Formats: sequence, structure tokens, C-alpha cells
Amino acid sequence: YRLVMNLAAKGYVQPSKELIAKLLPSIIFNRDHNKTVYQPENVLIYPETLATHIWYLFELESGIHFSDRWLHYGADVIKAETGWIPLFKNYCNEGRIDRNRLLQETVYATNRNFNKQLSGWFCELLVALEPSNEEILALQPALMTILSSPNSKVVNTALQYFKKVVADKPFDYVSFLDNTPLLLASDTRNV
Repeated sequence: YRLVMNLAAKGYVQPSKELIAKLLPSIIFNRDHNKTVYQPENVLIYPETLATHIWYLFELESGIHFSDRWLHYGADVIKAETGWIPLFKNYCNEGRIDRNRLLQETVYATNRNFNKQLSGWFCELLVALEPSNEEILALQPALMTILSSPNSKVVNTALQYFKKVVADKPFDYVSFLDNTPLLLASDTRNV
């Protein structure tokens, strides 16, 4: 990613969205001898990374869901505090990333015809962001669209959030009932 960005700054290349989405997941990891160093501040090197490029990860297929697997950080690092999900949470809390957009893009990414693991990773990100009931109610239209997902984890995540807000007055029960035939006809037993 850094090489491409440096070449782009010099006018040698014009990177596509697809190339950026493929290269960006590894930017937060550096190799140091026999271990990996987690450096989330690397996304701050180029202003366009947080402003534009990071959103390509939600639009296009990438390897973000397995970017931190099989990495050895050393004994002093807690693996649950490394990777893209903690980065999104921290930068969202710090105001560097717009929370409403992040929540909405995360929900839409779960149903963008990505592979099962990538869609599941976006579900994990949504759960980690811990949306409030008000945010869930605001996300209702997006959550309704993922009820037709072929991936059971995605559908179950949406149902869990609807379960939390079903008793709230602004819950759109008419749209939910319109989508129930999809749920009832689902091949997945656990839905």
C-alpha cells in the first residue's frame, strides 16, 4: 500500500479502488524480526486513507477478514486488542471515523455478495461496535435488506438486533412482516 501511494504521489500510477482494497488490510501490520508489530497509526500516514480508501473495504472484496490470522505478536500483546476491529472501534470513539457511516456501511457490507467469511467478519465488526437501540432503529432499513442474505450468520445477527428493539414504538413491524416469508422459507434450520 505504501509503495503504491508513494508512486501515486509522484504521478507514476493511478491506483484503482480494487487495488487499494486488496493492499490496505496489511497496512496496520509491520514485521520486526520474528514477530508482527501492530501499528494502527499507519492509516494516518496518508490523509486519503481514512477519508476515502478505508471505505473501499466495505464496498469491494478484500482480505481484511484474515489479515491478522496466523500472525505472531509476541507474548506481551493481547491478540483481541489488535487488528482492524479494534482499530475501527478506537478510531470511531476518537471521532476519526464517523460512527453512523461506519455502522451503516458495516450492515450493507454483510450482504454485498462477499464470501461467507468476509460477510461474517462484518457481522463481528457490527457486534463489536455495540450499536445502541436508537442506532439499531436508525439502521432498520439496512437491517431489513440483509434478512435475504444466503449466510445464516448475517441473518441471525439482524434478527438478534430486531429482538432487542421489537418492543420499541418506532420499530417497523410492517417491513419486518413483509420479510418473514423469506425467513420462513429459508433453507437454514437455525434461522
